[in-house]
Amino acid sequence: MLLSLTLQAVLPVLLLWWLAFRRPAGRLRWLAGALFVLGVVAAVSLAVPWIFVPSRVRYFYVVAWLMAAWWSASRVRRVESEEPSGRWQSVRSMVVLVIGIAAWATAGLAVDGRRMPAGDVLDLACPLGTGTYLVVNGGSRLVVNAHFSPFGADETRGLRHGVDLIQVDGFGRRATELASPNPADYRIYGGPVFAPCGGRVVGAADGRPDRTPPHGDPDRAHVLGNHIILQCGQHEVVLAHLQPGSVRVTAGETVSVSDLLGFVGNSGDSREPHLHVSVQRQSDQQGPGANPVWLTIRGAFPVRNDRLVCE
Repeated sequence: MLLSLTLQAVLPVLLLWWLAFRRPAGRLRWLAGALFVLGVVAAVSLAVPWIFVPSRVRYFYVVAWLMAAWWSASRVRRVESEEPSGRWQSVRSMVVLVIGIAAWATAGLAVDGRRMPAGDVLDLACPLGTGTYLVVNGGSRLVVNAHFSPFGADETRGLRHGVDLIQVDGFGRRATELASPNPADYRIYGGPVFAPCGGRVVGAADGRPDRTPPHGDPDRAHVLGNHIILQCGQHEVVLAHLQPGSVRVTAGETVSVSDLLGFVGNSGDSREPHLHVSVQRQSDQQGPGANPVWLTIRGAFPVRNDRLVCE
C-alpha cells in the first residue's frame, strides 16, 4: 500500500513541482526534464494498479504536466549563464537518464500489453452484477497483469491470462477505508457472481474461510479459495475467491448465461475482495493447470485500469 501511494500520490506531485519551478539551462535540458517527468507519469498511470488512489487522478496529472512544462519553458536560462558542471552534476544526469529510459520502457510495455495476442479467445458475458468495476490485473504483459508470469507454477498455469476485478464508485473508491482489514468494507464483497457463459459445472469448492486483507492464503493447494469451474464448449472458465457458504452450484449441473453461481468473497490467495476470472483449455484434471486461453468480456479485452460497466 505504501509503495502504491508513493508512486501515485507523492512522486508525480514532487516531479511536477520540480518541472514547473526549475530553471533549466537551455531548451535541450528543458526538453529532457519535461520528457523525464512525462515518462514517469505515463509509467505510473499505465502500469501501477489504481487501487488506493482514485484512477481519475491520472487525468489531472496530464493537465498538470502540460501546465508545468509551459511554465518551465518560460523560465529557461541562457546556456551562457550556466555554471560548469561537476562530477555530482554528471552523476545526477546519468541517474535521471536511466530512470527516464526505464519509465518510458515500462510505459511502452504497458501500452503493448493492451494488444491481445493472436490465438484462441473466449468471449464472456459480464460475470458480475450491475455496477462499475476496475480491472486490477489484465493484459498481455507482466507490467499490467501479475498473472502473466512465465515463472509461475505449472499447476496454476491456466490462470496466466486471467483478470482480477474490483468494484468502484463514481470517484474510483473501492472501499470505505483506505486499507480496511474487514472484507465487508469493500464494495465488491458479497456481490453476485453470474455465469459468463452457458455450460456444465465441472468443479465447485466451498468452505474455505475469507482471508483478512491484505493477507492471502499461504496454502498453495487452495489458491482459488472457494471457486467454480465451468466447461463452456472446449474451454473451462474459472471464477475464484468466492464467499464461504455462497456457492450455489455443484459439479455436474448445467447452467445458462447469467445464472447465479455465488457471491464475491476473499478466500484463497486473495489480498482483498475481488473476482478472478480466467479461461483455460478443457482438461481431464481438476484445477487451474491446463493451458491458458485469452478472454474478452462483451467483446473487449480487459487491461489493468480499464473500467467495466455491467448492467
